[in-house]
Amino acid sequence: MEKKGLLIFIVLAIIIVLNFNNVKAVVEVSEGEGSSGICQYKEDIESNFSTSHLYVNDNRQDNILEKRNPQCSWSGVTGHGGCSIEIMNHIEVPVNVRISFIRGASTSFVDAFILPHDIFVLSVSFNDGIYIDFNSIEFQYQSNNYSVAIWYKDLISICKKCGVDTCLNDGNNCTYDFQCGSNVCSQSGNTAGHCISQPSDFDSRLSILELWKQLINNWKDSLVTLLTTLTTKVDNHEARITTLENKNTTQSNITIQNYWKYLDSGTKKDIVCGVAIDNHLTTLTMQELGWKCNISYRQTSRGEKASCKCDKI
Repeated sequence: MEKKGLLIFIVLAIIIVLNFNNVKAVVEVSEGEGSSGICQYKEDIESNFSTSHLYVNDNRQDNILEKRNPQCSWSGVTGHGGCSIEIMNHIEVPVNVRISFIRGASTSFVDAFILPHDIFVLSVSFNDGIYIDFNSIEFQYQSNNYSVAIWYKDLISICKKCGVDTCLNDGNNCTYDFQCGSNVCSQSGNTAGHCISQPSDFDSRLSILELWKQLINNWKDSLVTLLTTLTTKVDNHEARITTLENKNTTQSNITIQNYWKYLDSGTKKDIVCGVAIDNHLTTLTMQELGWKCNISYRQTSRGEKASCKCDKI
């Protein structure tokens, strides 16, 4: 079993290494900044996340809910604890809201209906000592008879692109307007957000990735060699086991004394099995003891194991 577990581990390791080997190294310039300059001109794009906004009579409501008085407690004596926080509704109409929060590794949701200028208390009890992450609390507004909830894609700010280049100020003058984040190429030495393709340390970063890839390849080759050696040994054991299983074993002459007939049935069976195993027989019938037994053998990591099955005669 120990050798089998080792082989499984090595196979999994090689699969992981091969997957790493197939990954192409990609070096990206940060959307916030690069080593050769800062992001001087930005633009907003839609993200994959959405936020709900609440409207009353077509007027968007802001500062709707306020989180107040967060607190948690835990008793090591009783093994129980809890967290609570107040959610205050600041607008003139009732609010339907789904409140999400993270505690530990899980996200939970609580639906609430909060009257105008009223307070809803979010309370959670637990017995594992893990507190609510109050910073993770988010509100998802729901429509009701007094208000309408509309979802919008969240916007994120990224560096402006000049074609395929990122608009960073690298301290160099631009020649053409389309090379500048401001779309106006300055003639007076102002860089005006000159666009660059990659940071100046690109080559060194790429060299590090190439070296890492070579180390992984060397490790993979060593694992393949070790796996081949172990597989050869396993095949050799399989051949030896097959030879033993196909070997014809004849029953030797065994004299049984008459006094054995006074033994109980279970002891007689154990004697037949023991005699057969001691003589490495595959079958043994002892009329005097009233048992016919078949014995099978198998090789394990701890040596040969025998299994004895008997029928009464």
